[in-house]
Amino acid sequence: KLLEMGGDLKKSYQVRAKAVLKDGANMEDAAAWFEKAGDVRKAGDILVSLKEYGRALEMYERCRHYPGLGDVHERRGDIEQAVICYLRGKRYDRARPLLRRQLAQGRMDRYYNVALDFEESSQTASAAVIWDEIRSQDPSFRDVSSRLSRAEEKLGIGLEQILSARHAGEFRIVDRRHHQQRTHQFLGQPMGLGRAQ
Repeated sequence: KLLEMGGDLKKSYQVRAKAVLKDGANMEDAAAWFEKAGDVRKAGDILVSLKEYGRALEMYERCRHYPGLGDVHERRGDIEQAVICYLRGKRYDRARPLLRRQLAQGRMDRYYNVALDFEESSQTASAAVIWDEIRSQDPSFRDVSSRLSRAEEKLGIGLEQILSARHAGEFRIVDRRHHQQRTHQFLGQPMGLGRAQ
C-alpha cells in the first residue's frame, strides 16, 4: 500500500517487519523483513533471540556491530573472538572478565599479539586494556608495563578514565600539559589478526 501511495520501498519493508514482529507469529520472517529494510542490526538481534547464531553473525558483521558480534561469539563458545569484538566495540565491561579467564589459562602470548594488532590499527585504548590485564597477572611479562605507559601517554588519559568513559565513540579531555582540548576517537577500523600465537 505504501508503494502505491508513492512511499519508499525500504519504509514499506520496515512497516511490514514491525507488523510481523508485533504479531510475533514468525520471528524469522520479521528478521528477513528487517534485513530487506536495511536494519540488519535489528535482524541480528531477532536471530540471536532465535539462537540462529550463524545468521546473526552475518547481520552484525554487515553493520559492524561489534558488541552484538561479541555476544554471539560468547554464546557460541568462541571466547577469543568475543573478547576481540567487545574490545572493538568498547565494551570493556564485557571484555575484561573474559580476558582475565583467557589469560589465566596461559594465553598471554596470544593476547599480547592481539594488543599489538590493536595498537597498529590505532585502537590504542583496546590495546591498553589488554596490557593492563596482562600486567595484573604477570607484571614482568615482556614489556607490558612500558607499553601501557606509552598508550596512556599517547591517549593523554589514564586507563581508569578510559574504562569509565560514558560515551564509547568519542569524548573530549583537556590536556593539561599543553592547555588544549583534544578529541579522542576510540572506534577504529577493523583489524586483521594475522599474527601467529
